[in-house]
Amino acid sequence: PGSGDTIVTTPRNVVNEMVNIKNPLNVATVEDFFRAILAILLIIAVPLIVFFIIYAGFLYVTARGNEEKLTTANRALFYAILGGLLILGANILINIISGTIETFTTSPGFTSDD
Repeated sequence: PGSGDTIVTTPRNVVNEMVNIKNPLNVATVEDFFRAILAILLIIAVPLIVFFIIYAGFLYVTARGNEEKLTTANRALFYAILGGLLILGANILINIISGTIETFTTSPGFTSDD
């Protein structure tokens, strides 16, 4: 090399080695990620829903015809059932979306090279 040229050398093992990063979530797709979150949500939500349905029943029993307490019991039961339906709806929605995506990605005209 001429005067003033700088030679930069890099060790071969640093250039040729790949760095592997382990996935801490143990999920391969976005669908698996949402299914894992929903599974955790179900573990937490189902006992809470059952508890609030039992609590609403307790409120009905202790209301003894009091309109205010009956309204509170109705509201508690309504929201407990609504919460259960939302959790069930989330599970159904994930199944529908994943089925739709699977249908599009496995169709004969689909190419991911675009």
